[in-house]
Amino acid sequence: AAVLAAATYPNQAPVQSWVSYPPSPGYMVSRPTGPRGATGAATVDVHGGGRDLVFPHHECETAQSETVTHAPFVKHWLHVGLVALDGTKMSKSLGNLVFVHDLLSRADAAAVRVAMMDHHYRSDWEWHDSDLESAVARCTSWRNATKGDGMAGLDEVRVALDHDLDTPGALMALDEVAASGRSGSAAAALLGVSL
Repeated sequence: AAVLAAATYPNQAPVQSWVSYPPSPGYMVSRPTGPRGATGAATVDVHGGGRDLVFPHHECETAQSETVTHAPFVKHWLHVGLVALDGTKMSKSLGNLVFVHDLLSRADAAAVRVAMMDHHYRSDWEWHDSDLESAVARCTSWRNATKGDGMAGLDEVRVALDHDLDTPGALMALDEVAASGRSGSAAAALLGVSL
């Protein structure tokens, strides 16, 4: 209800006569209906969010959607760990966020991506500026390794990714390839990193 009001009347503050678990029941109702309206499908292939959303948010979405559609809401859930800054979970409400556009002013997109992939998606972790510095050095090392046809490490990266999206393991495989002087450009490209 609140989301619909905000979308319908963007220049007016939504009127809410009740207090509830943030963000609001209206938001909670709109979430499971969104994919169905956008795609016409009752079931979503992959749905993700922070591990802190499993209960009550995702369980509530599931109950609402499956009650209406009588079909499974989601085939695969992908819950990610929480990211902290200075010992506190990053949060819009606290304003303790690190923005990608700020990181891109200090390093290229490949280094930003590598800094993020150095942590397993399900693990909680803390952002440090040194993460970006290490990622820049790592990308430089990979780019300086030019021997071969660029296919080195591709199988190892695939194996790591097949093991619960083990991106830290995939990055370590590329480190080993670069340490031998061989190019792992195809393996890096599989991770979305241009060398």
